[in-house]
Amino acid sequence: MTSRKLVMFGPLPIRIMAGIAFIVAGLPKLANIAVNQGFFGSLGLPPELVLPIALLEVIGGIFLIVGVLTRITAAIFIIEMIGATLVVWLSQGFVGGPLLKQAAILTSSTLMAICTSLLLIGPGRISIEWDILKQEVFPREKYITQDQKYILVTIFQRMSICCLSRQRYVCINMKRYQGQHLMPLLRLPHTSGIMR
Repeated sequence: MTSRKLVMFGPLPIRIMAGIAFIVAGLPKLANIAVNQGFFGSLGLPPELVLPIALLEVIGGIFLIVGVLTRITAAIFIIEMIGATLVVWLSQGFVGGPLLKQAAILTSSTLMAICTSLLLIGPGRISIEWDILKQEVFPREKYITQDQKYILVTIFQRMSICCLSRQRYVCINMKRYQGQHLMPLLRLPHTSGIMR
């Protein structure tokens, strides 16, 4: 397996780890909504945000793991991590202590960096968008599969054979043409570059 093919597996580990991290962060919010609503209220945030954020983290984490709507999900998580860092972890109302605050900021920054990478490069191999849909849902970018590569190689090979046959035909029959018939031959496209 070439290094270029291995690069397409690069997003896989960070995509799975980010998905697991967001699911782990979202499930406790769903399990104890009342406590988290009180925590949000202490920070001056609307308590009603707990349920949408919890659903976003769980569903979005699943999307990242399976590799569907990857760029959209990553963009939404970037916005969430920026908001969590500025509004929650750097807030004066956060009473978790300096070590917990530092760990939370580092975690949010790491997840934001991972999501930025996924936003730029997409889901990569072993994902629904790559292996099943053969294209990203957004942006609608088609991937070149192995079958498509084989078709493209076959087309270029046949083009090269045709050009070679035409060039050979011209060389063999050059002596049969008179001087007034040589101009059309001189206007034939140069095909030596294709054969290299």
